[in-house]
Order: sequence, then structure tokens, then C-alpha cells
Amino acid sequence: MLQALYQTFGFPLALLLSFVVFMLVILWLAGLAGLVISQQEEHTSKPLSILLGVLFPFYPMGWLVWDMIQERRRYRE
Repeated sequence: MLQALYQTFGFPLALLLSFVVFMLVILWLAGLAGLVISQQEEHTSKPLSILLGVLFPFYPMGWLVWDMIQERRRYRE
């Protein structure tokens, strides 16, 4: 698969695309971890949000960005 990517896009774009995909996977896993930890701290069980996070990778990424914005607002006060 990487060879086909390299042959299609060339070295610089294949490297960039691989890096972007890697970063998206890292953000997805970080968002899932944040969803699970936030639910443990609140002592609630929301299996729907975890299921959405697993099935739709952009949900935990969006949650992660939203949580960072909320933290920034809390620290400003």
C-alpha cells in the first residue's frame, strides 16, 4: 500500500499524507481516551458517546477541540 502511495504521489506528498493520517489516528485515540476519562470523573455511563467515538472518528476529535477551548476559558478566569 505504501508503495502504491509512493508511486502515485511521489515521495514528498506520500510522506505528508502518511504524517497527516498518523496524526488523525493519534487525535482520534486521544479523543476516545478523553471521552472515557471524563465519564469516569462524572460517575456517569454514556455508552452512546463512546460508541459514536468508535464508529465516527471525527466525533472524538471535535470533542477534543471543544474540551481544549473549554479548558482555555476556565484558565483565563
